[in-house]
Amino acid sequence: MARSRRALSQAVSRGLLTGVAVLVIGACASACGSSSSSSTAASGSSGSGSGSSSSDSSSSGGGPVKIGATFSLSGPLAAVGAPYEVAFNAAIKYINGHGGVLGGRKLEGIVLDDKGDATQAAATARELTSDGVSAIVADPSSPAFLPQAPIFDGAKIPVVTGNTAPSSSDPKQDPYVFTIYGTPEDSGNAVADYAIKTRGLKKVAIIYENSAYGNNEYAATKPAITAAGGTVVSSQSFQTGATSVVSQMNQLKASGANVLVMWTYGAGAVSVMQAETAANWHPVTVGPYYIGSDPGFRSAVGSSGLKNVFGADGGAPLSMLYSGSQTPSARSAPYRESLAGFTGDPIGGIIIFDGVEIVAQAIDKAGSTSPAAVKAAIESGTPFKGIRQDYTFSPTVHHSFDISSSGAFGGSGTCDVQKGCEAAPGVSLSGS
Repeated sequence: MARSRRALSQAVSRGLLTGVAVLVIGACASACGSSSSSSTAASGSSGSGSGSSSSDSSSSGGGPVKIGATFSLSGPLAAVGAPYEVAFNAAIKYINGHGGVLGGRKLEGIVLDDKGDATQAAATARELTSDGVSAIVADPSSPAFLPQAPIFDGAKIPVVTGNTAPSSSDPKQDPYVFTIYGTPEDSGNAVADYAIKTRGLKKVAIIYENSAYGNNEYAATKPAITAAGGTVVSSQSFQTGATSVVSQMNQLKASGANVLVMWTYGAGAVSVMQAETAANWHPVTVGPYYIGSDPGFRSAVGSSGLKNVFGADGGAPLSMLYSGSQTPSARSAPYRESLAGFTGDPIGGIIIFDGVEIVAQAIDKAGSTSPAAVKAAIESGTPFKGIRQDYTFSPTVHHSFDISSSGAFGGSGTCDVQKGCEAAPGVSLSGS
């Protein structure tokens, strides 16, 4: 398959790419490239690297160790995929700058653009599995990842992802997939706990997009609200891509709710906030981490509209939050330092940064670059230290996510990669 490879050498001193630089490259991959996929080689050669198996040498004198990645760098999910690429390259640079793996070997990252499209995603998965990688860090979004999972399984290459489809957490269905993000049930419990138990707001309205994401989150949130002692007084859905949801918002307002849960992102989230303004109703609004951290969303809504808006789905680790004079914890220092200068979403890339850390630590534990050995190391029960938490897996448990390591954040406070994001009222940062 023809492809264009973008070489970003981490082995020589070129400095960390800023968020702006990487976003420009991503834009060119969409607008300028004519190939079916785009890839980045970080720290190492920019050769084709063909071959279905990885070298098993553990010598510090060996060549670079390849790790693959596939993200939506163009297409409808490009805004979400951009921070993933930034975090992937930053993690590789950080690890290489701290001794690499296997006693001094450098990591080489190979990034392909799945374009947020199922057909392209499958094609990039096949391409990546023939590139001699030891493991893969994959796009969490279901439109991209679900067509890829059977291909990764068939190639017997371990993959770390934030995708939370039931199959992604089930080693009987996807034996080579390890997931490190919360399930819809985790998200539902997180928003219910914050709205009801922390803020005491028990009359809950829900608005959600009519998509797999929105429907799954809605289905998980309703019982979580009841279990927390609240009541869902009204629910409204809208079609993905709808530019106005004012009629739904007026009905939600009329229900007497004192808190609104939204399950949408991107343009849908902006439409929800515009509808709040049109309805002259500004309740405490909670939802996915995106509404607290995405610069585009924050800019579109404006500081006055953000005062009562909080990312509360468990997406933000406590280690990235600050409150008053309390700064983010030392656990997040590698991430914040590695992404210095990045101006995009400071929360989204943590899944990917931690995925690379898990893979690198597993390679060291395995003492090998063999995908089979790396998979066995991941499943060994060894805790792998990340920015969010310590992750632990076993042959029968391929999902590791501790909701207690997360907290609600947002509002009109600062939210950037250096300073962290402001914890929502009532959130304790002790133990972060």
